[in-house]
Amino acid sequence: MLSVGLTGCVSESGRPDYKEARRYGIEGSLITLPFTGMYHLLNWAGGKYVDRPPPLPEELTMTVFEYQQMDTAARKGDPVAQHAVGLCYAKGKAVVKDEALAVDWYHRSAGQGYGPAFVNLSDCYAQGAGVTKDQVEAYAYARLASQVGAAGPQSLVEMEGRLTPGEVVAGSQRALGLWSELMLKAKSPPIDEAKR
Repeated sequence: MLSVGLTGCVSESGRPDYKEARRYGIEGSLITLPFTGMYHLLNWAGGKYVDRPPPLPEELTMTVFEYQQMDTAARKGDPVAQHAVGLCYAKGKAVVKDEALAVDWYHRSAGQGYGPAFVNLSDCYAQGAGVTKDQVEAYAYARLASQVGAAGPQSLVEMEGRLTPGEVVAGSQRALGLWSELMLKAKSPPIDEAKR
């Protein structure tokens, strides 16, 4: 599983740093291939991107093999990889641009509490990118992003300035509902264990 700690285990050249990975106990998590694009996609956790998820560089090139590795990790449930796949669909990098699929991948990642996915969902709902434009839903995801530290409070204050008091209340209630769902899911045993 890719993790936030993984970004500290990738060198500037984009190659896995196994010595550093052993230090964090995640050596089994490294994908053994030269990352031309993954480093940029995941580097936000290294502190270079504080208030927003990473931009997907226009010059980013990703081989089909690299995308397939990331897609495999995403399909296995890794929230960082799910978010990165969403970014690829949003920008049309290594795949055909499809904003609706980007939103789907962001939802999968956000369903595991991954902060940058909340930020991207807020942006998608605010702009109507891949979903019907919905300022209340955008505000709800912005609140969640702020809650987990993925977005600064200034972005929330800016949104509140554009919404009516009723929309702010509705968005806050929606955020609380989404957060409750996340917490319940986090406390639930996996389906296989629940059947035993």
